[in-house]
Amino acid sequence: MSVRTIVYRAYAESYKKLVILKLPNHPYPSFQELTKYRNAHALVKNLKFPGLVKILELEKFEQRLMLVMEDFGGMSFHEYLYNQNIYNQPLSFTISQFFQIALQIMNPL
Repeated sequence: MSVRTIVYRAYAESYKKLVILKLPNHPYPSFQELTKYRNAHALVKNLKFPGLVKILELEKFEQRLMLVMEDFGGMSFHEYLYNQNIYNQPLSFTISQFFQIALQIMNPL
């Protein structure tokens, strides 16, 4: 969860698998916020890029739009930092740690 978004891991009956649900944190998001979700869905839904999370659907949820994305068992950056014992330290990495993270992001496979 962040100031702007909420992220859930859920089981989707329609897909018979785990999915990630991402939606605006505010119950009545602005037009610009809703447009960001529509644009993300339109841009990413047909891309087939290694390491790119697939967006399965864009659904209306209450007054919000919700992205339904594949769940490939990944972890958030927050979880990664916590698992590496970096999270509780001031946000400073050694150059080696920085490049290790950057390479994993750029070459996810």
